Amino acid sequence: MVSLYLVYKIYGQGQKIGTADTIQAAFKHMWKMQFRDGDKYRGKWHFNPTTAAWEGNPIDSAKVQDTMAAIKNKCGKDGGDRKHSLAMSEEFMSRMFAWSEEQCPASKYEGKSTTVEEQSLKTKHLAFKCFASTSWIIWSRLQSIQHTIFRATTDESEGMAKTGLINLTKKLIFEVYTAYLTRCGKFKICAQSGLPACDSFSWMTRWVKYLEESPLEPEDYIFPATGANGIVQTGENISHDDVQKWITEFASGADLPRANGTY
Repeated sequence: MVSLYLVYKIYGQGQKIGTADTIQAAFKHMWKMQFRDGDKYRGKWHFNPTTAAWEGNPIDSAKVQDTMAAIKNKCGKDGGDRKHSLAMSEEFMSRMFAWSEEQCPASKYEGKSTTVEEQSLKTKHLAFKCFASTSWIIWSRLQSIQHTIFRATTDESEGMAKTGLINLTKKLIFEVYTAYLTRCGKFKICAQSGLPACDSFSWMTRWVKYLEESPLEPEDYIFPATGANGIVQTGENISHDDVQKWITEFASGADLPRANGTY
């Protein structure tokens, strides 16, 4: 009954985790005090084979504990005290990209910047869209994407040349190297017009074109460090701190749950 009551209060009435904690504590105290003269409702919840009955405080039962765990997870997603990062959904990606479009419309990506501020804003928003969509589509962690390098190769098996990362068959082919591994992962990514916020191919195409305003070398980074003036430094990969600043800014701007503000 306690488990059902908790579900009703939190899921049915939309109460927060504090309400669940209060209910749990109140019932635990009630059983502890009301039946303090006996042993049946005291101590750890367990089955007594001698009496063929359950003993201990019912609040410590697996059912109530599982319900509380589910409630804490639910409340964490809604902006509670969740301590670990929350997986980024397609909906949240769309909200971040919509906020980005308000701050720096995609139409501004083309052409020369007239001020340092415009250059910096344009670089940040385009780089983030490429970084976020690529991370999302291949479900990769920062340590991998952070060290992606530029490669100009020819794929003889498909009978066509690739300039940088872009394949003429509308597939994105690139290699991801990590700082601690010598091997790499190779990914083929197709355009996904139906998921614009997760369309790594389209955003990578735009970003590489933007980077190639200055010729890229084979060992240059796709996600390079950026100076305060918005000028990219392709020989140096972006830092973890800078990516975290991006995520915090974009998640906050899109009003996402706090747990989406970590990586």
